[in-house]
Amino acid sequence: MDLTNTKDYREFDSPFSYNGRTYVEGKLNYLINFRPEYGRQWALLKQASEGGTSLNGRIATGPTIGIQKPYFVDIVYTEAGKSISASVPMAKALDNTYTKSIISGEGSFFSGLSQAKFIPGWHVKTALEFKFETLKQNYLAIETGFIVDYFSQPVEILNQTNPRSVYTTGYVTFFFGKSK
Repeated sequence: MDLTNTKDYREFDSPFSYNGRTYVEGKLNYLINFRPEYGRQWALLKQASEGGTSLNGRIATGPTIGIQKPYFVDIVYTEAGKSISASVPMAKALDNTYTKSIISGEGSFFSGLSQAKFIPGWHVKTALEFKFETLKQNYLAIETGFIVDYFSQPVEILNQTNPRSVYTTGYVTFFFGKSK
């Protein structure tokens, strides 16, 4: 099972911060993926009986439960001569709902959970695992892989970009510990 936050490759922190707090410029939604999966593993290079290196290949697939949650920012705006602070979705901060507003930073991750939408999908995952066993049954493994997520409807992450149904992810995972 995986639980990840998918980011668009064009995301960047805004360089326009007057108070030191950052936010992602133009981000409209988080895309959080929950991926249960079933797969197979093949030994491509077997480990010697006294230890050493092994290489395994993996392929897995399963449903993806995408959670599209609005990205919130903290803003400061003026209304009737008063300065007011609020946490609002980035879409509201960009559409001039609040006049003379300034984004002061990223809002709480938990803001807007009630507005989250579930988007079903499917994923395929491929990986190579390099396992290095050393003295005293210690081991280090490095897994590198690629995931393709397909969603039943387009998901919009950034403002002024086309929503997409397919997202790709490359990853590297490090494992270390003792084997029995």
